[in-house]
Amino acid sequence: MKTLLIINDDPVQLHFLGSLLTQDHYQVIAHRSSETAWQWIQEGHIPDGIVLDLHMPGISGWRFCELLQAHFPPPGQMPPVLAVSATYAGPDAEEVLADLGASAFLALPADPRRIRQAVAQLWEYPSRPKSVQVWIVSGHEAQVERIRQVFLERGWQVRWFPSGNHMTGSGVEPCPDIVIVDDPLPDMNGRELRQWCKTAVPHATCVLLEHVTDRSGPSAVGGAGDVVLAKNCDPNELLAQCEKGRWERVLSRVEHLLESRTSDLRESEAQFRGLFEILPDILVIYDFHGTIQCINAAGARQLQYSSSELIGKPLTILYSKTETPEVYSPSRATLSPDDQWCEATLIGHDGSQVCTEKTVRP
Repeated sequence: MKTLLIINDDPVQLHFLGSLLTQDHYQVIAHRSSETAWQWIQEGHIPDGIVLDLHMPGISGWRFCELLQAHFPPPGQMPPVLAVSATYAGPDAEEVLADLGASAFLALPADPRRIRQAVAQLWEYPSRPKSVQVWIVSGHEAQVERIRQVFLERGWQVRWFPSGNHMTGSGVEPCPDIVIVDDPLPDMNGRELRQWCKTAVPHATCVLLEHVTDRSGPSAVGGAGDVVLAKNCDPNELLAQCEKGRWERVLSRVEHLLESRTSDLRESEAQFRGLFEILPDILVIYDFHGTIQCINAAGARQLQYSSSELIGKPLTILYSKTETPEVYSPSRATLSPDDQWCEATLIGHDGSQVCTEKTVRP
């Protein structure tokens, strides 16, 4: 029996995913907190797979993937990760997750069959974790070799260019995740090459190795993840700064994704509100507890209420005392055709009956 670690701060989603996947005979370990899940892994537990929510307080799902990569450095030892999210979606999110070693991504809500299929494919069609690509531009072969050995032990791929022109003329496939520039170069200034990187490989972290008089620590040179370190610095310190810079780059991209997603949601909500208000039918939105969240103006008028009088009230206010309205439960994975449309009689403010059709949807 495979062990499946599920991490989701939403108790409804956590219960649903756990119940669903237990039916497929996985041993489910459920955590509402990414911090407790991480502690569980640090105690020596290694799950066969992980279902990970991205948008969580504390350690986000993005950060959790980064921690997993550091905890399981040899390629192939990190458990496969299915990242899920109701907040993020699209190819940009999938690209960032691939950079962080996640095996697959699934936008929620999703059909239960699709969820079970995505989990099963973690082992049936395993994806190879993307190896971090490091480009080193330096005219000093001995310095490059010192760095190469440390980075190879971390499981990263290293490519060496003896000059700036060698790098700019080589093409950018596969695209580097990190570019280390040992300044000065034989043919150009290191900061000039950094500017080229900002255009040609904008998602890469750039590290400049320079003659630094202030030994207090690394300094920023502009842009998330870009830093200056002293020449001949310890390769392990360089590795640590590269990991930090790479995470800052990822965080910057995640923030951009969230801003774009928020903007899209606001636009969609505005369009929905416009349609919601102009439709002549009675449209009521309520939560899992049966509390009315919204009702359109035309619907409220037909029931002889104002919208403000109904919002926050129990749905039962619109039904006779002998009838109980059906409330959708999150434990119900799907709705059968019989659940979708039926006749309903609502009670207006003056006690009059309003005949209508009812649909129940999640």
